[in-house]
Amino acid sequence: AYEMLSVGKKAIFGWVSNASLKAYKEPVRYTQYLPTSLVLYSEKYDEFHQKVSALIDLPPEEYDVTIKHHKSKCVNQDINNPPHMVIEREIRSHIEQDY
Repeated sequence: AYEMLSVGKKAIFGWVSNASLKAYKEPVRYTQYLPTSLVLYSEKYDEFHQKVSALIDLPPEEYDVTIKHHKSKCVNQDINNPPHMVIEREIRSHIEQDY
């Protein structure tokens, strides 16, 4: 989800648990820089439905504004240079050197 967020794709963050997300240090650490509209704080369906529906209905331009200041704190990535392509180029360069 962080990689999706970094390239501007819509994502929602949650934590599988029977207890509130805020009760756990790890998930809070991983979601503290995210807009509250993108984080699920409970396992309740109503919260999930409300946040997912709002995210689906949010125009791309408004989503970009929502995540602008948050996305680089999680993952800073260029949509035109995704990690899998960087890794592929690196592997190919090593393979080509061997031949």
